[in-house]
Amino acid sequence: MRKGSSKRVSNLYRFIRLILGEKITDTAISRRWNMDTKNFSEFKNMRYPVPRIERLVDLAKLLGINDHLVFEVAKGVPAERIYHLIRKFHLENKQRMNAREIVQMQQFLRESKQRYRKLFSNASDAILVADIKTGEIIDCNRKAEQLLGRTKREIIGMHHSKLHPPKQRQYYENRFQRRVMGGKEFDFIPVRVLRKDGQIIPAFTTTNVIELDGRPVIMGIFRDVSRLKTIMSGRPKPTASPVTS
Repeated sequence: MRKGSSKRVSNLYRFIRLILGEKITDTAISRRWNMDTKNFSEFKNMRYPVPRIERLVDLAKLLGINDHLVFEVAKGVPAERIYHLIRKFHLENKQRMNAREIVQMQQFLRESKQRYRKLFSNASDAILVADIKTGEIIDCNRKAEQLLGRTKREIIGMHHSKLHPPKQRQYYENRFQRRVMGGKEFDFIPVRVLRKDGQIIPAFTTTNVIELDGRPVIMGIFRDVSRLKTIMSGRPKPTASPVTS
């Protein structure tokens, strides 16, 4: 199977799981979809082609959603995006959904993401977004690159604790977990940020748990206050030595 086709199959299987949940077995799904168990296994493992239109219509009935949404997922629209729309607009309680509603939903999503991306990219403070489950950074803006002295490619995939000096990482990891569990977080907490060159930058941060593309994440906003501290002290800013663990 071609690479693009296998990605669409994987995306479609992910969508099925998002709708039906992780508890339902593959056997139950294949039986309800009227698909042979062997074929379903090949479908799950991306050795089966993207199902034909009539099969997708049957899948839509199984999932209890409009077939147009299943078509979008089968064409490659990310499963999480469509699932997020279903949740956001409570489409699970509607029997049908016309083409105009689908177009309106897609337009809303595009415009919303464009507005978010513009605000995110042009923010005056550094912003980093971390996955709640893994703690890894999944997005950042230009100010974050400047603050950390790293490129976006270097930042994405970093564990959030590595934003700080080694001796303080456990402290920040504990605070991250408290925030995940719904703990109280005050605005503009003082933190120390570790740059790629070893310099330690004083900053203030605030964090919020938000939903992005249908999944909860933690967004941290960091404000560099190193220049302010230099002005307040009235002394030239010293060159920081590399941090050692």
